[in-house]
Amino acid sequence: MLAFYNTNIYDIYENWLQTHFYWKTNHLPIKNRDDLFAEDASDFRYRYMLHSSNGYSLKWLPVTDANALWYISDQYPLLPVIRMSEVFYIMCEYLADNNLTEAISLLNTLRKARGASQLGVSLTKDEFLTSLYNDATREFIAEGQTFYLYKRLNKDMYNGEYPINMSGKYVIPLPDSETITQ
Repeated sequence: MLAFYNTNIYDIYENWLQTHFYWKTNHLPIKNRDDLFAEDASDFRYRYMLHSSNGYSLKWLPVTDANALWYISDQYPLLPVIRMSEVFYIMCEYLADNNLTEAISLLNTLRKARGASQLGVSLTKDEFLTSLYNDATREFIAEGQTFYLYKRLNKDMYNGEYPINMSGKYVIPLPDSETITQ
């Protein structure tokens, strides 16, 4: 729906990785990929956005496969700000309180478009929300949106090895002018 356009993203990405990480390659490892995708190896995000043998993210790397050239010209210079899938997630989260059946159906529509397995219609609200947040995490691999999702929900982040408690971390204090009550 809205994205920035930057044809130099490869150079920026590679320079940043080589400056900030010890392995000095242009690959960003995704530690919990097997847990994240569990039994859903048919999910396009697993099959095409992660390197099959070592699990590195392929999101910001140039594609050399001639069959994928459409993807380079249409997607790679784009840096998503908000996607249609995010609108789906927002709608699903709202509907979970009001119409769980419709929420499950809407998330299944998105999951079908991603080649992922369908959710059962008998999920509880908590089970559904867990599936919703897992799907959003899959969608936002290597983009940083997951941080904001988990921060907003005050949920622990998982770094692939252990959970990181986010309570009280990365919290900007509110100015006094916004906390004064009458």
